[in-house]
Amino acid sequence: MEQKKISVLTAILMNANIMIGAGIFIGPTMMAQKAGNLSFLGWFAVAIVFLPVVWSVTQVSQYFPRSNTFYSYSQSLGSTATFITAWTYFIGYISIIPIQLIGFSEVIHSQFKLEFPKQHPVIFYGITIAALALLNLISLEKVSKLQNTLTILKLIPILFVIFISFFYWNPNLQIDLSNISTLKLTLPLALFGYLGFESCSNMSNSIKGGRKGVSVAILTAFLGIALIYSLFHFGILHIMGQEKLATLGVPAFVYFLNIKSAASLNLLNAVLSSIIALCYVSSAYGIFVANSNVLHSMAKENLLLFSSKLKKTTKNNRPIIITIVKSIIIFLILVFVQNKIILTSFCNLGIIIAFLFTLVSLSKMQLKNKHLSQFPITLLAFGSNGLIIYYSWINMGANNIIRLQNLVPLMAIILIGIIMFKMQTKRTQKHIIKSKN
Repeated sequence: MEQKKISVLTAILMNANIMIGAGIFIGPTMMAQKAGNLSFLGWFAVAIVFLPVVWSVTQVSQYFPRSNTFYSYSQSLGSTATFITAWTYFIGYISIIPIQLIGFSEVIHSQFKLEFPKQHPVIFYGITIAALALLNLISLEKVSKLQNTLTILKLIPILFVIFISFFYWNPNLQIDLSNISTLKLTLPLALFGYLGFESCSNMSNSIKGGRKGVSVAILTAFLGIALIYSLFHFGILHIMGQEKLATLGVPAFVYFLNIKSAASLNLLNAVLSSIIALCYVSSAYGIFVANSNVLHSMAKENLLLFSSKLKKTTKNNRPIIITIVKSIIIFLILVFVQNKIILTSFCNLGIIIAFLFTLVSLSKMQLKNKHLSQFPITLLAFGSNGLIIYYSWINMGANNIIRLQNLVPLMAIILIGIIMFKMQTKRTQKHIIKSKN
């Protein structure tokens, strides 16, 4: 039976839905700190720079039509490359959850004037992570409807700001293009808002119109989101100004709307801040679930030490040991690293390493199948990854010594994973030898 294919429009909407998340509420503050009034252009800049990577990931999925996990694309490079791809991908995404929980804490403290998250951050994060862990053990069917509702809700603040920005136009907001060189520092920060596109790369063979339909879907969704993000960010700059945005953050924009009625101001703040807070939690939960599935797939393929224990699931077929391990890792990251820019760099570096292995695999398949016309885009994708790595490194500190110090936790986790993989490989080989004897 012929597989039923989805329309290009449906593919565009699905791609856009995956990308839009808490990043749009976190990114503008950090980007304004780096590039001031030009920071809103960072969304377009990273979209243009990263498009070759997005396209290449879609292409590689066509060479591995039966792969159901992102890291499977590196299998042609050997088991070690497959593990490193999967492990760094996992670490990259797990770094997003602390960023979102920090944002959630800041909204609770600043917008609702609750002191508990500020006074007892360790307890607050512990409770929040425990709640995410419990939700991760519930049947996905029971929470899917809630996720769909939150997907609609997260658009409300974005569209609201874009609409009202025309009424709060600030003629004194100066766009000084002589400082355009500062825009490069926003690249790794803006990338955070686009991650997740690879989740629908496996749809390449399910979209009408073949490769043309795929390219239209990806380009339209990616550039469409870039436009929405830029308009939102530009609107926030007009409402708050660069200095206030850089210091107070996006959720505080309500206080700059010149609303005279205290009751109306409090109501609007409560509604919009609640939606933004829910968006943080919803995005963190979505990544928690997806990342648990990645780790569970690795355990089922015996890529992890103690894979037999990590495979264990609840009656709802949810990975219980992995949920506990992930919760501990997230908690430890939050205890030791609470700088969102550094955590963003962790995320970028982990995921970019995974992309690099994927691009090597793609290059190998293109050369093997003599698809040389596609090779220049793959080379551009390597260059894009290089730029993101370089500026992520720059953002990690004032000098190389500080950057290396900040990089230690990420490199330690990656190294520990590789050591455990090698130990697991030796155990598997010994088991095979014993079974033969």
